[in-house]
Amino acid sequence: MKDIGDVALGEPIIDTAQTVSAPRPQKKPGIDLTVDMRADVPEEFLHMFEHDMAEPVLKQAVRHPYGVYVIYLIAAFAVLVTSMIIGFLSADSAAVFGAELSANTKVLMVLAGVIIFVISGLGGILSAYVYQKSRIILTNQKIVFIKYNSVFSRKISQLNLEEISDVNVSQPTIIDRVFKTGTITIETAGETATYPLTWVKDPYDFANAAVQIREKVSRPNRR
Repeated sequence: MKDIGDVALGEPIIDTAQTVSAPRPQKKPGIDLTVDMRADVPEEFLHMFEHDMAEPVLKQAVRHPYGVYVIYLIAAFAVLVTSMIIGFLSADSAAVFGAELSANTKVLMVLAGVIIFVISGLGGILSAYVYQKSRIILTNQKIVFIKYNSVFSRKISQLNLEEISDVNVSQPTIIDRVFKTGTITIETAGETATYPLTWVKDPYDFANAAVQIREKVSRPNRR
């Protein structure tokens, strides 16, 4: 009778016995092994490890650019403080030292300030250069860890995916969470050595990709 009344009123008949299936949750898209990101990696880094065209470069982890600004800010602060100290000592040397400094002494102080200025500026540029060079590169066969310790010192490690036991990400400070940076630490099976890289931009993206590729590589070996 209720159905007849619904039809008479122009309302649609609803079958309460019909079950409505809930939409299935979509899986997170995995990394595409067919996409070669080789063009996104500077040519100089592609010559640092063994690979060929059959080994696509899938992803790279680089440091966040805000670290460069921090380095320049520290260098500028050092120059500013040094300049203020030298300027104060030169202008009011009698109050500080109890006697007026000679002209030669003031010239030496100014020269020292110039040297500190040059060293701070050059140190900031070189530190920013070293900071930006370090990175981690992921292929379908290995992880390449490139760490610059100085302009003349660097460490390059090629780690097979089957040898990697874990890829950890840590964000120890609130700054890391605000700027989406963190430290990636690669651990290998059977070794005590670890491979950490700090201030990495979007570290979880690289870590998730590395874990996905490692699972795809190790899965055939489990059968």
